[in-house]
Amino acid sequence: MKKQAPSISFYNKLIIFILFVFLVFFFYMIDLRFSPREKAKIEFNEGSKLMYTSTSLNVRNKPSKDSRKIKTLKPNTPILTNAKKISGWVLIGDLDSNKLGYVFSKYLLNDIKQNNIEIPKKGIIEKNIENELKKFNLQEFENKYSIQMFEEDILDMGVIKAQIGQRIYFGKIDSSLSKDKIKLYLNERLIKLDNRKGFKNFNNASHIIIILHASKDHAVEGGANWIALISKFGEEEDVSYSICDKDKFDYFKNPTDSIIDNLSEEVRKEIFRAIRDIEYKALNEADLKFPDGNDWEKNSDLNTKLLKKYYKKFYKHYSITEDISNKIFIEGFKKGWLEKTGQISFKL
Repeated sequence: MKKQAPSISFYNKLIIFILFVFLVFFFYMIDLRFSPREKAKIEFNEGSKLMYTSTSLNVRNKPSKDSRKIKTLKPNTPILTNAKKISGWVLIGDLDSNKLGYVFSKYLLNDIKQNNIEIPKKGIIEKNIENELKKFNLQEFENKYSIQMFEEDILDMGVIKAQIGQRIYFGKIDSSLSKDKIKLYLNERLIKLDNRKGFKNFNNASHIIIILHASKDHAVEGGANWIALISKFGEEEDVSYSICDKDKFDYFKNPTDSIIDNLSEEVRKEIFRAIRDIEYKALNEADLKFPDGNDWEKNSDLNTKLLKKYYKKFYKHYSITEDISNKIFIEGFKKGWLEKTGQISFKL
């Protein structure tokens, strides 16, 4: 018996089925394109603002003190904030616009002047230094102080942003170095990066961040332990510049020893590193035991208990008092001592 040819309705159904599959796949890809992580990046590029932590600050996964703690940021950490606030809480991200979580906004500063850091006003390329910039030689400055590139990150996110991030460091520093020269140098370097081409949807970089460290070891440790920072965010080209305080700057130029309790500087540096280890160990153990934000009181109590236990052993090991320990910690913080580089005889 001869087979009957498929009817027109069969082909119509087949076309409708193929179209349906295509639409499902299309909307699935749209959903991937605007995943939560990507949305976080978009949020930080609309009304984002560079701010700094005024103290050690807990980052939480929701805008509530009872939510889970994700991490703790050091004082003076530069972050991006979203313009929208939720009952005093604000969504923050790192300098690459990656979402970190929520912090309470009252512990954020527009600059870090209140943390003993000198902040010139925004718009660093000002009339009073235009003439100085014309006379400044970037290459001579880099050669004199052996300035090296530690890392460069380029983030080209299509129509969202084109960002250049650089971390550089001094190979050598002497007493001839001045804050004005650093200011001129970072301006010149920023202008040079601002003229870089080759982005997909921008004529030049929409975002630029340059961080200058005192040494390669400081660059390796990262964090907020830098000499100066210059940044440009957004197409309005609003430039911000920050430089460390006088005490830290003078110490980087000419390290001087201020004897505390007859302890050598090397011993005091070791004690400074040991303090850092104690604080982080207690914090991490408390977070491991009580990771849920609802258990924040238990977390805090355990942290306090562990600190008391560890510091008792620490004071005995170095034969110092709590007062001497506090003085050494303040000295190390002001002088920008390395936290992770070097041996520690104290073991927990």
